[in-house]
Amino acid sequence: GISGLHIFDKTLQKIVLDQEDLSVFAVHRAKNNHIWVGSNRGLFQIRGFNTQGQVIRRIGKRNGLPSDSIFKIREDRMGNLIVGGGNGASRVGVQRHSVQIDTLLKRKPVKDILIDRDGSLWFGTYNDALFRYRRSRFKTVANGVLEPCLYLDRQDTVLIGTAAGTLLQLNKEKIAPSLKFFRGSGFGITAICRDHRGDLWLGTLQRGFYRFN
Repeated sequence: GISGLHIFDKTLQKIVLDQEDLSVFAVHRAKNNHIWVGSNRGLFQIRGFNTQGQVIRRIGKRNGLPSDSIFKIREDRMGNLIVGGGNGASRVGVQRHSVQIDTLLKRKPVKDILIDRDGSLWFGTYNDALFRYRRSRFKTVANGVLEPCLYLDRQDTVLIGTAAGTLLQLNKEKIAPSLKFFRGSGFGITAICRDHRGDLWLGTLQRGFYRFN
């Protein structure tokens, strides 16, 4: 197969990142239309859709990230990137000629990141813990949550899907007591979404895609 990142239109396939053994884990379109790519070789910034995909910079462990493996990319209200990877999470502030990196979470492999409506950051890690970062402080929300994927639901409720097949519902105003079993089907949950009718859609590991109403 061909590794890297590709741009497709009606007539052209352009290979933007073509490096041997390059694996892409996340792609994010920023507010300025630049594309950010998380990979096993760091974070790449690519100039937006109306160009030929020019790579502007690469940010990695040598620049201050905890790891060169980047699994998730989110963007906060200030335009900073919140990135998670194999050894923690960071806030990345990018200016035209400089990059500011602040480490948020150390020595924790991050599977998913959520930014809620008040700007709090939620980190689901591969080593079975869920953290919330608010007002410069971390709080462990739950332990024993296997590979959580996160979704901000109605009324600021956070839904947490796990590799064990359970779907948890968490009200952030009552952190620990409100964590409860919501619905499970015995297979790993990898993605969560709710449609305009209120139906819940779950992507699963090796068992397809399901809708619950």
